[in-house]
Amino acid sequence: MAKAIVLCYKDVDIGATQNDLILRAEVVFAGTGVPGGVLTSFGADGNGLAIGIDITALAQYSNRVEDALLAEATRLGVTGLLRTDCLMPTYSRGA
Repeated sequence: MAKAIVLCYKDVDIGATQNDLILRAEVVFAGTGVPGGVLTSFGADGNGLAIGIDITALAQYSNRVEDALLAEATRLGVTGLLRTDCLMPTYSRGA
């Protein structure tokens, strides 16, 4: 099975509203189903895999990251990646 790990967030871009952010991630894919066994990705443009989040809806954070990782896996020809095979840093909003 393939695994995906967000190693770090390299940058951030502003989104469509004041609460939207585009995280730019460095990602590694590893395991069976990964061409060559291991692939590191910075997204299609090379400046970090784009992951859109809304800081007022952090309950959707993991889904957004998983969606981006699954899409990137498809682009790279990685097979067998499941949502449960995705690891990412966690965030919580300040109170």
